[in-house]
Amino acid sequence: MGLAYNGTTGRLSVEILRAASLRSWSSAMSTSSNSFSSSVSSSVSAAVTRQPDVCVKLLLLSQTGQELDRAKTSLKKMSQVDGPTWLESFSFQVTLFQLAEVTLVLSVINKRSLKRRQLVGWISLGYDNSTEHQTLHWHEMMDAGGEQVCHWHQLMPPSSLSSTNKDHH
Repeated sequence: MGLAYNGTTGRLSVEILRAASLRSWSSAMSTSSNSFSSSVSSSVSAAVTRQPDVCVKLLLLSQTGQELDRAKTSLKKMSQVDGPTWLESFSFQVTLFQLAEVTLVLSVINKRSLKRRQLVGWISLGYDNSTEHQTLHWHEMMDAGGEQVCHWHQLMPPSSLSSTNKDHH
């Protein structure tokens, strides 16, 4: 993921580049969070255990958890060799004084069908960072003078998402 902030225009730019190792996440989720009775057909089981078709949902939240803006990448099919590549950029209007008070939440969503979706994992950056690595990326972006700063991030498991943010997913 790439982050850049232009203080002159007040634009926070987020580029979703690529995901890797989502197969291990989806496999763990299929075996641990889904139990099937013997009457479930094999086609339903195959649909659940197949590699996910994923998108990334971006939410910009205020310090109090109010949704300020949202965006979503296109849906990408998983490949056998590596993860999906998006190369999609999003821009959010954030004034310089707001930058330290907003949280950007990225959620990777498995779209199994038109109506069914499952949270694969998430991260948050900004005011409410999910880990020290996200804190580092946010601060590097703030100090980069408008240049994009790219980092890989490890997803947090769905079970670790706080109850205050679950309403937004």
